[in-house]
Amino acid sequence: MYSDKETYQLIQSGKGRQVLEALYQEFYPKLEIYIVSRGGEVEDAKDIFQESVLVFYKKVIQEEISYESCPASAFIFGVAKNKWFNKLKRDQMASRHHENIYHEGNEAHDEALDFLSNEKRKEVLQLVLSSVGEKCKAIFSRVIFTKLTMEDIAEELGYTSANSLKVVHHRCRKKLMEKLKGKESYVKSILRD
Repeated sequence: MYSDKETYQLIQSGKGRQVLEALYQEFYPKLEIYIVSRGGEVEDAKDIFQESVLVFYKKVIQEEISYESCPASAFIFGVAKNKWFNKLKRDQMASRHHENIYHEGNEAHDEALDFLSNEKRKEVLQLVLSSVGEKCKAIFSRVIFTKLTMEDIAEELGYTSANSLKVVHHRCRKKLMEKLKGKESYVKSILRD
C-alpha cells in the first residue's frame, strides 16, 4: 500500500506499474460492490475501474492534479461514479429508442432479416437483446441500428477509445453466443412463422 504522495511520485517517475496492483487491491473491491449493488455487472465494474484509473494516470502524469489537493481514492471513485451514472443514463435512453431505429447500411443483417415481418424482426431482436446485460445491449443497439462509426459510439458511450469499445464489443459477442447456445430451435421457429 502506498501513500497518496508515493502513488503520485511513482506514477510521475515512470514506475506506475508498481502502483497499479496496489490501486486495484485497495479500490476495485469497493467499486465492484458499489456498481453491482446498483444493478451493474462485474464486467461493468471492471471496465469502469480500468477507465477511471486510466483517467487518474493521465491527470497525474500531466500534473493536472496533485496528492495535496486530490487523494487517489477520492479521484478514482469520483470518476468511476460519474462514469457509472452516465452509463445508466445512456442505457436508459438507448433502451427507449433501440426498437425504433433500423440500420440500413448493414447488408448482412438486412439480407438475413429481409423476409421477416416487422413483428418477427422485433421478436428476434428482443430475444437476442434480452439475453445480454445493459452494457452489451447499448453497444449492440448502436452497432446494429445506427450508422455511427466505432469512434463515435465509443465517444457516445464514454469509452476512452474505439479499440477499448471493440474489446468490450468482442466480449459481448462471445457472451451472446454462449447464451444463445441451445436456443437455435426457438430462433428458427420464430423465423419460420
